[in-house]
Amino acid sequence: MSISTTNQVILIAVITITATVSAATRLERGIRRLSELNLSLAGLLLLFVSLTGPAIFLISSFIGNVGRYASNLVDLTFRTDAFIGLDWQKSWTMFYWAWWISWSPFVGMFIARISRGRTLREFIGGVLRVPATLTFFWLTVFGGTALHMELFQGVALAEATQADLSTAIFVMLEELPPASLSSALAVVVVTIFFVTSADSGALVIDTISSGDHPERSSYQRIGWAFAVGADGPWQDRLSGVLEAVGERRPVESSVERAEASVAAFIENTVVPAFRELGEQLETRGREVRVEHDHR
Repeated sequence: MSISTTNQVILIAVITITATVSAATRLERGIRRLSELNLSLAGLLLLFVSLTGPAIFLISSFIGNVGRYASNLVDLTFRTDAFIGLDWQKSWTMFYWAWWISWSPFVGMFIARISRGRTLREFIGGVLRVPATLTFFWLTVFGGTALHMELFQGVALAEATQADLSTAIFVMLEELPPASLSSALAVVVVTIFFVTSADSGALVIDTISSGDHPERSSYQRIGWAFAVGADGPWQDRLSGVLEAVGERRPVESSVERAEASVAAFIENTVVPAFRELGEQLETRGREVRVEHDHR
Protein backbone atom coordinates (compact mmCIF):
# COMPACT_ATOMS: atom_id res chain seq x y z
CA MET A 1 0.00 0.00 0.00
CA SER A 2 1.62 3.24 -1.12
CA ILE A 3 1.90 6.18 1.25
CA SER A 4 -0.23 8.61 -0.73
CA THR A 5 -2.57 11.33 0.46
CA THR A 6 -5.58 9.34 -0.74
CA ASN A 7 -4.54 6.22 1.18
CA GLN A 8 -3.88 8.29 4.30
CA VAL A 9 -7.34 9.87 4.09
CA ILE A 10 -8.96 6.45 3.61
CA LEU A 11 -7.09 5.02 6.58
CA ILE A 12 -8.01 7.98 8.80
CA ALA A 13 -11.66 7.67 7.71
CA VAL A 14 -11.73 3.96 8.62
CA ILE A 15 -10.11 4.67 11.98
CA THR A 16 -12.53 7.53 12.69
CA ILE A 17 -15.62 5.48 11.82
CA THR A 18 -14.44 2.53 13.90
CA ALA A 19 -13.57 4.78 16.85
CA THR A 20 -16.96 6.48 16.60
CA VAL A 21 -18.80 3.14 16.68
CA SER A 22 -16.67 2.03 19.62
CA ALA A 23 -17.23 5.30 21.51
CA ALA A 24 -21.00 4.99 20.99
CA THR A 25 -21.04 1.75 23.00
CA ARG A 26 -20.41 1.39 26.69
CA LEU A 27 -16.88 1.35 28.06
CA GLU A 28 -17.15 -2.35 28.94
CA ARG A 29 -18.22 -3.27 25.40
CA GLY A 30 -16.38 -0.98 23.00
CA ILE A 31 -13.02 0.19 24.30
CA ARG A 32 -12.49 -2.82 26.55
CA ARG A 33 -13.11 -5.44 23.88
CA LEU A 34 -11.03 -3.60 21.28
CA SER A 35 -8.19 -3.18 23.77
CA GLU A 36 -8.25 -6.84 24.77
CA LEU A 37 -8.27 -7.86 21.10
CA ASN A 38 -5.37 -5.58 20.28
CA LEU A 39 -3.28 -6.75 23.23
CA SER A 40 -3.79 -10.33 22.07
CA LEU A 41 -2.78 -9.48 18.50
CA ALA A 42 0.20 -7.41 19.67
CA GLY A 43 1.29 -10.31 21.87
CA LEU A 44 1.01 -12.63 18.90
CA LEU A 45 3.17 -10.29 16.80
CA LEU A 46 5.71 -10.02 19.63
CA LEU A 47 5.85 -13.80 19.92
CA PHE A 48 6.30 -14.17 16.17
CA VAL A 49 9.25 -11.76 16.00
CA SER A 50 10.87 -13.26 19.09
CA LEU A 51 10.64 -16.81 17.67
CA THR A 52 11.81 -15.93 14.14
CA GLY A 53 14.42 -13.39 15.23
CA PRO A 54 17.91 -13.96 16.73
CA ALA A 55 16.86 -15.63 19.99
CA ILE A 56 20.26 -15.76 21.74
CA PHE A 57 21.01 -12.16 20.77
CA LEU A 58 17.61 -11.02 22.07
CA ILE A 59 18.02 -12.80 25.42
CA SER A 60 21.47 -11.29 25.87
CA SER A 61 20.19 -7.85 24.84
CA PHE A 62 17.27 -8.03 27.25
CA ILE A 63 19.53 -8.72 30.23
CA GLY A 64 21.93 -5.96 29.18
CA ASN A 65 19.14 -3.47 28.47
CA VAL A 66 17.51 -3.93 31.87
CA GLY A 67 20.89 -3.60 33.58
CA ARG A 68 21.82 -0.44 31.70
CA TYR A 69 18.41 1.07 32.37
CA ALA A 70 18.66 0.38 36.10
CA SER A 71 22.23 1.71 36.38
CA ASN A 72 21.57 4.89 34.34
CA LEU A 73 18.02 5.72 35.40
CA VAL A 74 18.87 8.44 37.91
CA ASP A 75 21.52 10.05 35.69
CA LEU A 76 19.31 10.10 32.61
CA THR A 77 16.30 11.33 34.58
CA PHE A 78 18.07 14.53 35.64
CA ARG A 79 20.31 15.07 32.60
CA THR A 80 19.47 18.25 30.72
CA ASP A 81 22.89 19.22 29.26
CA ALA A 82 22.08 22.84 30.07
CA PHE A 83 25.69 23.98 29.69
CA ILE A 84 26.20 22.14 26.41
CA GLY A 85 22.92 23.10 24.81
CA LEU A 86 22.47 20.04 22.64
CA ASP A 87 19.57 20.22 20.20
CA TRP A 88 18.68 16.62 21.01
CA GLN A 89 17.79 17.47 24.60
CA LYS A 90 15.73 20.47 23.50
CA SER A 91 13.75 18.81 20.73
CA TRP A 92 13.33 15.39 22.34
CA THR A 93 13.98 14.92 26.05
CA MET A 94 12.75 18.24 27.42
CA PHE A 95 9.94 18.48 24.87
CA TYR A 96 8.60 15.04 25.72
CA TRP A 97 8.88 15.73 29.43
CA ALA A 98 6.61 18.70 28.86
CA TRP A 99 4.40 16.77 26.45
CA TRP A 100 3.66 13.89 28.81
CA ILE A 101 3.31 16.06 31.89
CA SER A 102 0.70 18.15 30.07
CA TRP A 103 -1.06 14.94 29.03
CA SER A 104 -0.95 13.39 32.51
CA PRO A 105 -4.32 14.78 33.76
CA PHE A 106 -5.98 13.54 30.57
CA VAL A 107 -4.42 10.07 30.76
CA GLY A 108 -4.84 9.90 34.53
CA MET A 109 -8.57 10.53 34.25
CA PHE A 110 -8.98 7.73 31.74
CA ILE A 111 -6.91 5.28 33.80
CA ALA A 112 -8.90 6.14 36.93
CA ARG A 113 -12.12 5.60 34.99
CA ILE A 114 -11.20 2.09 33.82
CA SER A 115 -9.62 1.17 37.18
CA ARG A 116 -12.69 1.80 39.31
CA GLY A 117 -13.18 -0.92 41.93
CA ARG A 118 -9.64 -2.26 41.79
CA THR A 119 -7.35 -2.28 44.81
CA LEU A 120 -4.43 0.11 44.99
CA ARG A 121 -2.05 -2.83 44.62
CA GLU A 122 -3.82 -3.91 41.42
CA PHE A 123 -3.84 -0.31 40.16
CA ILE A 124 -0.08 0.15 40.64
CA GLY A 125 0.65 -3.20 39.06
CA GLY A 126 -1.58 -2.51 36.08
CA VAL A 127 -0.34 1.03 35.47
CA LEU A 128 3.36 0.80 36.33
CA ARG A 129 4.78 -2.70 36.67
CA VAL A 130 3.09 -4.61 33.87
CA PRO A 131 3.40 -1.87 31.19
CA ALA A 132 7.06 -1.25 32.09
CA THR A 133 7.88 -4.96 31.86
CA LEU A 134 6.07 -5.34 28.54
CA THR A 135 7.88 -2.26 27.23
CA PHE A 136 11.23 -3.85 28.04
CA PHE A 137 10.24 -6.98 26.12
CA TRP A 138 8.74 -5.08 23.18
CA LEU A 139 11.65 -2.70 22.64
CA THR A 140 14.20 -5.48 23.09
CA VAL A 141 12.51 -7.84 20.64
CA PHE A 142 11.76 -5.33 17.89
CA GLY A 143 14.74 -3.05 18.45
CA GLY A 144 17.14 -5.92 19.02
CA THR A 145 15.97 -7.74 15.89
CA ALA A 146 16.36 -4.56 13.83
CA LEU A 147 19.85 -3.89 15.22
CA HIS A 148 20.92 -7.48 14.54
CA MET A 149 19.74 -7.16 10.93
CA GLU A 150 21.57 -3.86 10.51
CA LEU A 151 24.82 -4.95 12.17
CA PHE A 152 25.17 -8.60 11.18
CA GLN A 153 22.83 -9.35 8.28
CA GLY A 154 23.46 -6.39 6.00
CA VAL A 155 19.86 -5.19 5.99
CA ALA A 156 19.81 -1.40 5.48
CA LEU A 157 17.25 -0.63 8.18
CA ALA A 158 18.96 2.62 9.17
CA GLU A 159 18.52 3.94 5.63
CA ALA A 160 14.92 2.71 5.56
CA THR A 161 14.22 4.50 8.85
CA GLN A 162 15.69 7.76 7.58
CA ALA A 163 13.75 7.45 4.32
CA ASP A 164 10.37 6.79 5.96
CA LEU A 165 10.02 6.09 9.66
CA SER A 166 6.43 4.87 9.30
CA THR A 167 7.37 1.96 7.00
CA ALA A 168 10.65 0.87 8.61
CA ILE A 169 8.97 -1.87 10.64
CA PHE A 170 7.65 -3.47 7.44
CA VAL A 171 11.16 -3.50 5.98
CA MET A 172 12.22 -5.48 9.04
CA LEU A 173 9.25 -7.85 8.86
CA GLU A 174 10.04 -8.62 5.22
CA GLU A 175 13.16 -10.41 6.47
CA LEU A 176 11.08 -12.65 8.74
CA PRO A 177 8.94 -15.05 6.68
CA PRO A 178 6.03 -15.19 6.17
CA ALA A 179 6.35 -11.44 5.60
CA SER A 180 2.85 -10.92 4.18
CA LEU A 181 1.18 -12.41 7.24
CA SER A 182 3.27 -10.53 9.79
CA SER A 183 2.97 -7.23 7.90
CA ALA A 184 -0.82 -7.58 7.72
CA LEU A 185 -0.93 -8.34 11.45
CA ALA A 186 1.21 -5.26 12.14
CA VAL A 187 -1.18 -3.07 10.13
CA VAL A 188 -4.16 -4.38 12.11
CA VAL A 189 -2.38 -3.84 15.43
CA VAL A 190 -1.36 -0.27 14.59
CA THR A 191 -4.85 0.54 13.28
CA ILE A 192 -6.60 -0.72 16.41
CA PHE A 193 -4.11 1.17 18.58
CA PHE A 194 -5.14 4.35 16.80
CA VAL A 195 -8.81 3.44 17.20
CA THR A 196 -8.54 2.79 20.95
CA SER A 197 -6.55 6.01 21.39
CA ALA A 198 -9.23 8.00 19.57
CA ASP A 199 -12.22 6.55 21.38
CA SER A 200 -10.54 6.73 24.79
CA GLY A 201 -9.73 10.37 24.04
CA ALA A 202 -13.35 10.97 23.08
CA LEU A 203 -14.47 9.32 26.33
CA VAL A 204 -12.32 11.64 28.46
CA ILE A 205 -13.35 14.78 26.55
CA ASP A 206 -16.98 13.73 26.87
CA THR A 207 -16.51 13.20 30.61
CA ILE A 208 -14.97 16.65 31.06
CA SER A 209 -17.47 18.52 28.89
CA SER A 210 -20.48 16.92 30.60
CA GLY A 211 -19.19 17.35 34.13
CA ASP A 212 -19.12 13.54 34.39
CA HIS A 213 -22.91 13.39 34.34
CA PRO A 214 -23.95 9.74 34.80
CA GLU A 215 -26.63 9.90 32.07
CA ARG A 216 -24.93 11.88 29.32
CA SER A 217 -26.06 11.33 25.75
CA SER A 218 -24.26 8.84 23.51
CA TYR A 219 -24.59 11.35 20.66
CA GLN A 220 -22.18 13.61 22.49
CA ARG A 221 -19.57 10.82 22.64
CA ILE A 222 -20.11 10.17 18.93
CA GLY A 223 -19.56 13.85 18.18
CA TRP A 224 -16.33 13.99 20.16
CA ALA A 225 -15.03 10.77 18.57
CA PHE A 226 -15.70 12.16 15.11
CA ALA A 227 -14.02 15.45 16.04
CA VAL A 228 -10.92 13.68 17.36
CA GLY A 229 -10.61 11.61 14.19
CA ALA A 230 -11.29 14.52 11.84
CA ASP A 231 -8.65 16.61 13.60
CA GLY A 232 -5.89 14.12 12.68
CA PRO A 233 -5.30 15.17 9.03
CA TRP A 234 -5.23 18.87 9.98
CA GLN A 235 -2.65 18.26 12.71
CA ASP A 236 -0.50 16.28 10.29
CA ARG A 237 -0.77 19.01 7.64
CA LEU A 238 0.05 21.75 10.17
CA SER A 239 3.05 19.79 11.45
CA GLY A 240 4.34 19.39 7.89
CA VAL A 241 3.92 23.11 7.15
CA LEU A 242 5.69 24.13 10.35
CA GLU A 243 8.51 21.70 9.60
CA ALA A 244 8.88 23.08 6.06
CA VAL A 245 9.09 26.72 7.15
CA GLY A 246 11.27 26.01 10.16
CA GLU A 247 8.73 27.16 12.74
CA ARG A 248 8.17 23.90 14.58
CA ARG A 249 10.58 24.65 17.41
CA PRO A 250 8.65 27.76 18.60
CA VAL A 251 5.53 25.60 18.86
CA GLU A 252 7.45 23.05 20.93
CA SER A 253 8.74 25.85 23.16
CA SER A 254 5.20 27.06 23.76
CA VAL A 255 4.20 23.53 24.81
CA GLU A 256 7.13 23.41 27.22
CA ARG A 257 6.13 26.75 28.76
CA ALA A 258 2.48 25.75 29.06
CA GLU A 259 3.57 22.55 30.78
CA ALA A 260 5.06 24.53 33.66
CA SER A 261 1.60 25.44 34.96
CA VAL A 262 0.42 21.84 34.68
CA ALA A 263 3.56 20.63 36.49
CA ALA A 264 2.97 23.14 39.28
CA PHE A 265 -0.65 21.96 39.61
CA ILE A 266 0.45 18.31 39.76
CA GLU A 267 3.07 19.09 42.40
CA ASN A 268 0.44 20.83 44.52
CA THR A 269 -1.77 17.73 44.39
CA VAL A 270 0.94 15.26 45.43
CA VAL A 271 0.93 16.11 49.16
CA PRO A 272 -2.89 16.09 49.52
CA ALA A 273 -3.04 12.83 47.56
CA PHE A 274 -0.57 11.12 49.89
CA ARG A 275 -2.38 12.55 52.91
CA GLU A 276 -5.70 11.19 51.63
CA LEU A 277 -4.09 7.83 50.89
CA GLY A 278 -2.72 7.66 54.43
CA GLU A 279 -6.16 8.32 55.85
CA GLN A 280 -7.71 5.67 53.61
CA LEU A 281 -5.09 3.13 54.70
CA GLU A 282 -5.83 3.84 58.35
CA THR A 283 -9.58 3.43 57.95
CA ARG A 284 -9.77 0.64 55.36
CA GLY A 285 -6.54 -1.26 55.80
CA ARG A 286 -4.56 -2.60 52.85
CA GLU A 287 -7.56 -3.10 50.54
CA VAL A 288 -7.86 0.50 49.36
CA ARG A 289 -9.76 0.63 46.10
CA VAL A 290 -9.85 3.15 43.30
CA GLU A 291 -13.13 5.06 43.45
CA HIS A 292 -14.82 7.52 41.14
CA ASP A 293 -17.67 9.85 41.96
CA HIS A 294 -19.77 12.23 39.88
CA ARG A 295 -18.93 15.51 41.55
